[in-house]
Amino acid sequence: METIRKVSLSFLIIFSVFSHLAAVDNCIPSPGIYENSNKYIIISSRNEPSKGVYKLFYSFFYDGEYAFEKDDEPFCVVEINDKLYTDYWIRYDNVDDGNSDINYCFWLPGGNMSEISLNPPNRKESLFGYCVFFDDNENAVEILRIHYWITDCEYSEEQVYIPLEGGGTVPIPKFTKIGSYIYKCINGIKPLVRHAEKIGQLPFDAVYSPEGDIMASGKFYSKISAAETFVDEISDHNSIVYPPRFSILEIKEPSIYKKLENMKINE
Repeated sequence: METIRKVSLSFLIIFSVFSHLAAVDNCIPSPGIYENSNKYIIISSRNEPSKGVYKLFYSFFYDGEYAFEKDDEPFCVVEINDKLYTDYWIRYDNVDDGNSDINYCFWLPGGNMSEISLNPPNRKESLFGYCVFFDDNENAVEILRIHYWITDCEYSEEQVYIPLEGGGTVPIPKFTKIGSYIYKCINGIKPLVRHAEKIGQLPFDAVYSPEGDIMASGKFYSKISAAETFVDEISDHNSIVYPPRFSILEIKEPSIYKKLENMKINE
């Protein structure tokens, strides 16, 4: 990807991008301008990411500068192949101590935002992790989906266990923590996952980081923009002259108005 030069604009808002796992640090978005159908997102530095949004006004011109409301939660997104994703998972191999003879990996949810918005976005109340089992040729032979939900429990690195149909168990993380939000996958005292759901595939059209340790949903939130400078893009768009919109309804002036116009003062 050709790096886009830093753009100095008054409406850039400085945000810190955090991650609760070291693997995510490899996916911090590169400096540049990203866009989707209704906004631009500006990342000015790999070490100090920032973002700015200029919203479309009825698709005709870019209207005003908008500041983000203060949000104390981490802004967690990842970049894969020049695209930004808010839904992503971190891969764990051999979740126990590596002594298990079962070949599997676990994808722990790492993102809980559904959008990048001017207002603090709503964080998802429930997430899903994925346990994938492989044969000797590294082909996926079974996938289990594990439900995680928000809890007020204290976070720990405790493990819980998925019972297998053929006997035995495999361990997975009991919690995932995203900012101040903590999610757990079991209730009760026994460390057993009773709600593992067998599914046919991972999230549709999933994409992976080059290292293979991050998976994101196939639906990206925004992609790298072709605009070399944000200011030029705004000027070019706002210079477009759109034809007037015509209504299929013919609006006629009430006859009383025309009559009043034609009346003399002394009448």
